[in-house]
Amino acid sequence: MYLDSNGDGVHSSADVLHGTGPTVVDIWLDTAHNRDGSTTHCSAGTTQPLSMFSYEVTLEATDGTAVFSSFTNRLIQFAHVVGGRSDGSHFYTGAYSTTAGIVKAPGRYLLGTFNVNVDGGTPSIRMVPTWPGSPSEFTEFGSECDGTQFPNSMMFETDWFDADGLAFEAGGGGNQTPSLAPLADMNVLAGEHASQSLSATDADHQPLTFATASGPSFLFVQTLDVGAGTASGEIRLAPRAGDIGTYAANVSASDGTAADQVSFNITVSPSPNHPPVILQSPTVNVIAGRVANRFLRAGDPDGDLLHFAMVSGPAYAQLSDLLSRPGSVSAVLRTAPTLCDVGTASARISVSDGAAQSTTDVSIRVFPPSAAPSSPLRTTPNSGDIWASRVGDMNGDGIPDVVSTYEGLARVTVFLAAGDGNLMPGVSYEISGSSYDVALGDVDRNGTLDVAVPDLTGHVNVLLGRGDGTLLPAVQYSIGNDVEAIAVSDLNGDGILDLVSANQVEGTVSVLTGVGDGTFRPKRDSSAGVRPRFIAVSDFDLDGRPDLAVTLIAGRSEPALLFLPGLGDGTFGAPIPGPFTGFAISVISGDWNVDGKPDLALSDLRNHTFQTFAGQGDGTFASPVSFWSSPEPYGLASDDLNGDGIADLVAGDIGDSTRVFFGNGAGGFPRRTSFAGLPAQYVALGDLNQDGLADIVSGSFGALYVRLNTFASGNTAVEARAFVPKEQKPIFAGSDRDAIEIRLEPVHESYANEQVDLSSLTLSSEGTGSFSQIHSVVPRDAVVSDTDRNGIAEIGITFTRSDLDALFDRVDRTKMVNAELRGSILDGRTFCAGVALNVKNVGPPHAVVFAPNPLNPRSKLTFATTRPGSARAQLFDLQGRLVRTLLDVAVLEAGTHEVFFDGKSSRGQPVSSGVLFYRLTSTEGTFEGRIVVLK
Repeated sequence: MYLDSNGDGVHSSADVLHGTGPTVVDIWLDTAHNRDGSTTHCSAGTTQPLSMFSYEVTLEATDGTAVFSSFTNRLIQFAHVVGGRSDGSHFYTGAYSTTAGIVKAPGRYLLGTFNVNVDGGTPSIRMVPTWPGSPSEFTEFGSECDGTQFPNSMMFETDWFDADGLAFEAGGGGNQTPSLAPLADMNVLAGEHASQSLSATDADHQPLTFATASGPSFLFVQTLDVGAGTASGEIRLAPRAGDIGTYAANVSASDGTAADQVSFNITVSPSPNHPPVILQSPTVNVIAGRVANRFLRAGDPDGDLLHFAMVSGPAYAQLSDLLSRPGSVSAVLRTAPTLCDVGTASARISVSDGAAQSTTDVSIRVFPPSAAPSSPLRTTPNSGDIWASRVGDMNGDGIPDVVSTYEGLARVTVFLAAGDGNLMPGVSYEISGSSYDVALGDVDRNGTLDVAVPDLTGHVNVLLGRGDGTLLPAVQYSIGNDVEAIAVSDLNGDGILDLVSANQVEGTVSVLTGVGDGTFRPKRDSSAGVRPRFIAVSDFDLDGRPDLAVTLIAGRSEPALLFLPGLGDGTFGAPIPGPFTGFAISVISGDWNVDGKPDLALSDLRNHTFQTFAGQGDGTFASPVSFWSSPEPYGLASDDLNGDGIADLVAGDIGDSTRVFFGNGAGGFPRRTSFAGLPAQYVALGDLNQDGLADIVSGSFGALYVRLNTFASGNTAVEARAFVPKEQKPIFAGSDRDAIEIRLEPVHESYANEQVDLSSLTLSSEGTGSFSQIHSVVPRDAVVSDTDRNGIAEIGITFTRSDLDALFDRVDRTKMVNAELRGSILDGRTFCAGVALNVKNVGPPHAVVFAPNPLNPRSKLTFATTRPGSARAQLFDLQGRLVRTLLDVAVLEAGTHEVFFDGKSSRGQPVSSGVLFYRLTSTEGTFEGRIVVLK
């Protein structure tokens, strides 16, 4: 091992420490030859070559003091494992290691570079075995050879001795200022992106970094390669509509002591309005009688305010905005289906900026309640140490399958699901190296899932799905080295999935933007701290652009969590440290306190805990909250496992057991359950037995495990029976009765009569009338009795004649109609009961209906006349006092008419909650009914 200070790659008397100015020092290691040129071997008497897979170096300044810069690693595929440090007398590079399984053959290697400035005296620099007093900072390199002190470690002055340092020499020169190449002025349209390359040189051959010296907030500068005298970087612009104008900007290149600056101008011009982008389009699986919530997010390139709306969808689905910021909005889609809703449906969701809108269709699948599986644990034998698994429907049969990778094996395996929780034998496909992660997504937009698998040598393998569960051969794309995490997401808002990886060696994240046909453009890198390992994608700063949360392998006192703000084009701004200093094994995002701000959860192997971090909505996170201590915490996954509409967490522990933590909707997980016998390093979730509940998938050596969900099984839906009293059975719409009563009773004691929300009851019938749904008359109290004498008490539900006329005014003959009586229980659960109605011909279409009833927040009176004449519509209170005249005309033409009621009296004041009576007089006669006002 030797130090080189004149850049020729060899050690000679010309390599000295200059007394004036910086000295740029390279550290070289020749594992193939001794100083005298002889061939090296593991030890005397053997011929085994001396390989190398890690290194760390400690230096000492004698006869004076020096100031050391940070160390720049020059070996590709070597990642920072332990941080370095220095003082006036000593310098430690830190520990660097290759990716698992990669070993450097005997040869001469440039390990890295640092700068030295003499601070006092006439110091020379030599290598020392260890930092004085430190138990862990050595000079050594890892090898397949065994050392005399430690296995696979060749220690200086124990296993090898040749080392050449630097002698002091007076002279030298002052630090030379870097030179930054001129920059062109930049023009960009609001809501779009622009970039410009940066290049700088340094006569002292020092590493350089670029930074923004001054400029607008939408200007970002990245250092892509610090170089050894020539550095490269990039300027990135991401303006919004509010940034239109001309700005002066300055960018600097620095060697740590001196810096050069270059000025340029930025002009942001107006552009046509950009439509908003829906960032998430989730699917919904829900069990009848239970609740499912799914979060949606959208962004706007122009930074406009956005609003979600449900264009169409089933009656049991409701969409509500959670949080809106300029350029961003979040919402929750709540589904609460009944037994009548079992099957598939779709909700069309739109997001609008006021000028343009985008839509997406959310698929909803409603499952009937089912009994708990008799044997929850299913095992699929497999050869190999399964590492990561993902769940997705690979063959288009509606049942999620499992895709897994292996530690130490260059293959990915697809396990098709049988539909009962069991998996078919796996089919494997070759990839370019072993992998710790896998991601699924439809990258070629043909409706089938594809597979992306990173290896440890700088590639991601993309295997396109054929749609039948088989995969095409892998195609490799260049990313960074030592990648343990990859994600699929649309990072540039073009509706096409992209790939993003965390590169431990380079300290970057790489984004490969998708073309849309299954191919990808060359990677674009962004700085991501020291040894980034795991990533989570979400809009953490609520600006409508996907961001990254990145965990690092860092020292005990160093930040190990970063926020990378997305610029909306697949690149990121400068990293912002987060409140975490542990050793994360897994990180996921979610909104566990339902405030519209994405949160984080991670497993901390250093402190043996699982932690959550509440998002603040600006890219920062609250201090961690530990929700469980565990011997060896590993994988995390999140879904609603018990069907209460609140997301839960599944945590795997290699040395303990897998646990489920049930969320309370406020960000906490106070209730938990555990089960042993389920090995879990990393976990995935998916409904493998088609009961509407997410199951747990994990792998270990020799097997893949499925633990079927038993947390919300069993018939828990609200069941009700609706019937018509015998004495009323032949009398319905079009009859002389003012009101019709339907009886409602609980089934299997799934609720009590007093739990029924009397204001929620509706009667529905599709295609039989002017309206497909009417509301019941809301009584003050429900009268409970057992009229059919079956031992179960029921309540009576009343519907007015005019409302029934509107529901059945398209029935042209007397016939039986199957209608649905729907309602809610006070605890939020819903029910649906079919009821057969003997509907008589209702005659001419002059039905009168007030809907919606109850009023919410306004209602409409609809009626028809067959000839011209006068018409008057009035509202009265319970005492018969006139509240408001809605219509009073001498001549009203024949046809269909609509009159609106906004809930206000004739004086313009809001009407109190209660019951109002309406009276309509027209050429067709006088019609009376009730409308309920609820506030």
